[in-house]
Amino acid sequence: MRLSLMAPEPDGFVRGVLSIDLEPGWKTYWTDPGPVGLAPSFDFRQSRGLGPVSVRFPAPVRFDEGGVASVGYTEPLLLPLSTSHVGSAPLQAIVDLTLGLCRELCVPITARLEAEASASLSTKALVLAAARDIPVPGDPAAVRVSFDGSSLTVQVDAADVGNAPDVFLDSSGTFSIGSPHGPAARIDGLITQRFPASVSNAENAVSSSIDVVLTSGETARSYEGIPVTPVSPAGARP
Repeated sequence: MRLSLMAPEPDGFVRGVLSIDLEPGWKTYWTDPGPVGLAPSFDFRQSRGLGPVSVRFPAPVRFDEGGVASVGYTEPLLLPLSTSHVGSAPLQAIVDLTLGLCRELCVPITARLEAEASASLSTKALVLAAARDIPVPGDPAAVRVSFDGSSLTVQVDAADVGNAPDVFLDSSGTFSIGSPHGPAARIDGLITQRFPASVSNAENAVSSSIDVVLTSGETARSYEGIPVTPVSPAGARP
């Protein structure tokens, strides 16, 4: 794993990248990893000269772990970072991180990585490569998410998306989300997928929202902050 940081832009904006070089056969997890995975965590509070750091993720894939579908990555990945230069002190990024790494067994890995600002072409190339892998923002109005007490149903109006679409959900811990009931299907023209789910944080569930990632082949689209609409369970009497 490596942390790289570009020199600040004239307006103070700073870009960086966290490189995770997975060896063949190894896997790590997405932000909402599924029933048995470990979500990554990043703590930049020991950094100097940096404001809050945003970490973004490429589109994930599903992989089997003992009959359970987990969500994450099976190939090396680059995580783009964005932040700002605060004050006049030289920049030093310091991140304390925890990742779940898996082969036959899964183990949590903790590490501290450090980086100073660099104007090198290799750092710029890494940052640009990381940005290319991030899902393209989609129109939130094209997505509906509903919760009936035991399942989350996602519907996406995306007629331009090709065959074999897949949907990934991140509720930031509000819901415990299981493996989808089945592959995504087009119902009444909408890409639809259902997930078993239960409320993990009742306080947040009242005004909850979910981030959605839609993939199909090389296409990846993200929809952030989609409100969750409570609905009656199917077959329930009014």
